[in-house]
Amino acid sequence: MPEPRYARPSRSLIKESLSDAYPGQSGEYELVALRVGRLQRAEDIELDDTQESLVRAWKNTPHLISPIVVEPQGGSYVIVDGYHRYDAAIRAGMDWIWGVMAT
Repeated sequence: MPEPRYARPSRSLIKESLSDAYPGQSGEYELVALRVGRLQRAEDIELDDTQESLVRAWKNTPHLISPIVVEPQGGSYVIVDGYHRYDAAIRAGMDWIWGVMAT
């Protein structure tokens, strides 16, 4: 499976993403490469245009952005946490991004 063209996120970024989505979670996780545009949103969230700095970050330093948090559902993944990062990745023209899920 192809992967994002930037380095895997550090363990600290992964742990930060998981603790935001699942407070108190300290268990195992799986890092997955996700095709942008093929993810489902768990809920509809109104996104705004104040994300330009995040879009620039995706273009310039994607390896410093925390992975989104996903859960498997019906053969694909649903975004649990990271809607703004996901939306900014789309706007930045990213094809693949890193996601993490608790196991």
